[in-house]
Amino acid sequence: MPELENSDFLNKHGLSCSDYNKILLIQNLEKIQLDKKSKLLSFSIYNSKYTRTESIHALFDELDISYQIINYYPKSYPLRYFLSLFKLIKEIKNCDAIYVHFRWFEILPFIWIIAKIFRKKIIFDHFISIWDTICFDRQKVKPYGVLWNILKSYDKLLIEMSDLIILDTNTHLNFFIKELWLPMKKWWYVHVGCNEKLFKPLQVPKHDKFTVFWYGNVQPIQGVKFILDIAKSLEWDPDIRFELVWPIRRKLNIKANYHENITFIDWLDYKKLPIHINKSHVCIWWHFSKIWKAQRVIAWKSFQFISCWIPTILADNQANREVFNEKHKNVYFSKIWDIKECRKIILKIKNETTTNS
Repeated sequence: MPELENSDFLNKHGLSCSDYNKILLIQNLEKIQLDKKSKLLSFSIYNSKYTRTESIHALFDELDISYQIINYYPKSYPLRYFLSLFKLIKEIKNCDAIYVHFRWFEILPFIWIIAKIFRKKIIFDHFISIWDTICFDRQKVKPYGVLWNILKSYDKLLIEMSDLIILDTNTHLNFFIKELWLPMKKWWYVHVGCNEKLFKPLQVPKHDKFTVFWYGNVQPIQGVKFILDIAKSLEWDPDIRFELVWPIRRKLNIKANYHENITFIDWLDYKKLPIHINKSHVCIWWHFSKIWKAQRVIAWKSFQFISCWIPTILADNQANREVFNEKHKNVYFSKIWDIKECRKIILKIKNETTTNS
């Protein structure tokens, strides 16, 4: 099994991200004396369709790793905790390790107690750090204050409880090693990926007008206001429209007819997303904000768009470069917050589409 130190392996050897992730996952298991024959309990109290969880399960299936899902997601928080922990105690004797998915931060200490009693290992998918997310991503806490330090200490505690911690990029991994002062041997990464059985090229007709597609839950890290600025800068072209999905109008208090070239869709069923992606001409996603975390992670939406073979605009940052480069078909890089460059790429794709049609 070749050791994967950085993204050069992926680009040099022409592996797909899925194949790359398979090698990474096996290396992760070997770090704690597990292999493909090991039995895992897949534990989460969040939506089982969460993309990170879904992509990890897809890897388990492709590698023929035996796993049992423990996932209760009722609206009642106390009920989901009780049912999940009860199921864990009932099934833990039949596993070699517990793979803890997002969401984890309020329940991992209880999982750790159970794992210690039964002498089982914990694989902790540290996909979203509570300290990093609340302090830097959501910007709910002032830096270096009392709560800031409490959250960082709690993050360290959760990590110390785990036998193996998995992140989503090598860039993100290096950040946490530096910030949390933890040994490299306890960390590794698996790129987020997507459900390639769902997100794939479909034989559906394109929209009549050249359509730029984006969707998200309007978190600060996504920088949706930048998308609106790009749309505004292209109002002069009647042949270009933007289709923006999820609660953008409500969260940003946008009034009707904000821009005539934007179609807002407040909600869309997850299984219908591939249809809307395939009907579009270009998808735009990178993490448009200047938040620190945006430079360290790859948006799972990027994998969805590219898996559908739709031209996709990404941020030119170190995290995205771990997987993608200019040689990848349908991948375009733009500097963050550079409206002119992004607009130029959209017009270039439009001209190429018109020429080839």
